[in-house]
Amino acid sequence: MAIGTIGRIKPCKIKLTMDGEHIEQVNEFKYLGVIIDQHLTWKPHIEMVSNKISRTIGYINRIKKFLPNSILILLYNSLILSYFDYCSTIWGTSADCYISRLQKLQNRYARMILQADIRTSHKLMLSQLGWQSVKQRITYQYNLFTFKIINDLVPKYLQPLLCFRDIPVFTRNTNPLYFKTPRTEYFNRSFHVHASKLWNQLPTDIQNIHSLDIFKRESKKVSLNAIS
Repeated sequence: MAIGTIGRIKPCKIKLTMDGEHIEQVNEFKYLGVIIDQHLTWKPHIEMVSNKISRTIGYINRIKKFLPNSILILLYNSLILSYFDYCSTIWGTSADCYISRLQKLQNRYARMILQADIRTSHKLMLSQLGWQSVKQRITYQYNLFTFKIINDLVPKYLQPLLCFRDIPVFTRNTNPLYFKTPRTEYFNRSFHVHASKLWNQLPTDIQNIHSLDIFKRESKKVSLNAIS
């Protein structure tokens, strides 16, 4: 698979052989549960996830009258939220039109739990349930993964994903993570740039937390207050 912009990839045909066998060129490939497409739009992956979530909601909807809300919420956390979280730091910078598909599914499930009218604001429903929106959840996962890199809670080979400023003391006006100004949309959507931007936007007192449990709690509060 050749990866790049539409203009550059369109005429790109690669002929490769190994041990006399022709290697097929593909436009997308599923690796460890994530569909990677040649333009890195993540559209095929989000479509796959959306279909799985939609089927899951359909199954639960058939038996919801037999289940209390506590069980419906438990099913959301175990069967649906896990789809939102899985590798979201890879595909989370996808276009809003794709992310909105996941948001509509979350709204659908929230409406099912609350038995809310179709005209009920999704922000109101999420507030009642104490849920992060899909975008807020993605931001939370980015910050959580960045925290783990900074505090040596992930393998060492992941540390080069971030660049730290060589400043002995950080102040409120100092961004602790450094990144070059993106010149391409691909680089702008990379983990290095996007995660650094999100981390630099966190309050300094949260950046300086060293307990994982406390960071999860406080960063979730920040994400819930962010614009959905």
